[in-house]
Amino acid sequence: MLWDTPKPMDLRKPSYKGVAFYTRDVSGEVGRRTVSHTYPFRDFEFDEDLGRLPKTFRITAVFQDFPAAKKLLDACEAVGDGVFVHPWGQVQRMVLKTPAKIRYPLVDGGEFEIELDLKETGDNTAPAAADDPDGLLTLSVNSAQSAIDAAFDAQWLGDVAHWLDNAATCVEGYCTTIEGYLSPLTRGQSVLARMQTSVNSIIGRPLLVALRVRGLITALLGGVANPFGGLAGWSRLFRSPEIRQAAGVSGTSVTVRAGLYRPSAQSYAQNGQLPTTYVVNGTTYTTGSTGSGAAINTQTSGVIAPSWAQPRVGASNAAPALPAMPPSLCNYVRQTELLTRIAALPTVPFASKHELLAARAQVLADLDFELKNSNDDTVVRPLQAVRVAAGKVMADMLPRLADVQRVQTAAALPAVLIVYNATGSIAALDDFVGRNRIKHAGFVPAGDLEVLNVH
Repeated sequence: MLWDTPKPMDLRKPSYKGVAFYTRDVSGEVGRRTVSHTYPFRDFEFDEDLGRLPKTFRITAVFQDFPAAKKLLDACEAVGDGVFVHPWGQVQRMVLKTPAKIRYPLVDGGEFEIELDLKETGDNTAPAAADDPDGLLTLSVNSAQSAIDAAFDAQWLGDVAHWLDNAATCVEGYCTTIEGYLSPLTRGQSVLARMQTSVNSIIGRPLLVALRVRGLITALLGGVANPFGGLAGWSRLFRSPEIRQAAGVSGTSVTVRAGLYRPSAQSYAQNGQLPTTYVVNGTTYTTGSTGSGAAINTQTSGVIAPSWAQPRVGASNAAPALPAMPPSLCNYVRQTELLTRIAALPTVPFASKHELLAARAQVLADLDFELKNSNDDTVVRPLQAVRVAAGKVMADMLPRLADVQRVQTAAALPAVLIVYNATGSIAALDDFVGRNRIKHAGFVPAGDLEVLNVH
């Protein structure tokens, strides 16, 4: 034990970090950490105990020559703590509390003295940031979400300039579509929130629009145990060509610059024709009643109507789909949904390595799409950090999951035969029956099955 009563003959040469030396004196301090609390009209203080105080020792090392003293000086400059052997046999991990002090002799043959002020140390049991991939993922996702919010805030009003009514209808359509995939209770709460604060009242305030959109995405993914489990109906929405085609595009609803000659739509109509193209800020815009791009708005002078502001033909008979949206809203919806899925990675109950690797391929493909198509460096850099952090989280999760292979059968077969053909043994038979919910082990229906690899 550290504080066993020493015997007189136990006195021995002390050392620190493996460097032995002679000494004339050594002292130390022990005790408790306390905080004193003083109260009015009380004669005594209350002392709160905060635990044991780290032991400290002060010792002077004595050397007859400088090369020996230099070894201790080098040890003091070395990284990390070291073992201190007390002259009375006590052994303790110590670190320098203050810099070591050396006194040089004034005459040849004198003694070199090094004063050491040592403090007890130990291990840090709390995880460091570099060892906490889940924490780093949360930090990087939050940083990327803030960058995406800022980008949306900067681009939204430019996209919907002169088209706020159309933009409000668009956001209402988005909310209605997503609410169709929510649970009845969550759907009712969302509809009530929209009734209390209408979209029209916040359409000119980008951050409030972003908050409404992000809240729906969070509610949608929060009710799913595994947001990476296949392509459900809601998942296909965020990968549709309509929402991906706007990647890297913003500000397409442009007001024509002052001084640019633009004949009115009425004069063109009188001549039996409509304008075809305009070049604004270096971008060519196509117009016309039958074109696939924008169209002339006869009620808004000097403004080119974006395609998302056009009425949707046959939308009432179409399958549930996200409405046409301004580019900035498309980007925001798509990127926020991706970050919300990635943030859930540490808590997703993946059943096998195969399932995790499929999710990994999905995450990296979606992130690579955003990195390839984004033209905003303030968004690209945080997304790159998210890609690195997500990769570390999934690499950390992989060894803890079962090693499962997929087996495709074309006919009903006995379970024992399927397992033996896949692994060369029947050790995983019980796991196979439970994992695939087999009702009769003698007749396993044809289909896609999972077999545990037993090593």
